[in-house]
Amino acid sequence: MAQVDEAYFSGEDSGEEATLPDDYDDAIDGISPSHIRDTLAHWAATTGLDLGRLVYTNYREVVSDVGKKVGDTERVIEIAGKIGGGW
Repeated sequence: MAQVDEAYFSGEDSGEEATLPDDYDDAIDGISPSHIRDTLAHWAATTGLDLGRLVYTNYREVVSDVGKKVGDTERVIEIAGKIGGGW
């Protein structure tokens, strides 16, 4: 941590004022929408993935019997179904 602090605080001040982007008023925590769009476009081009696939996720419900109490009848039906039988 000491090395990080030293590197941060020993940096030279350029003396120039930072300029804000035109859409800064629309920014969230100082990050403008155009910066986000540009960053996403960069990663889409870098990875070769479609932007929709890169950014969005899919949801599918996972059905699980973990923690469920299954009676004997249900267990027999499940086993019979797995071995190709049935009722």
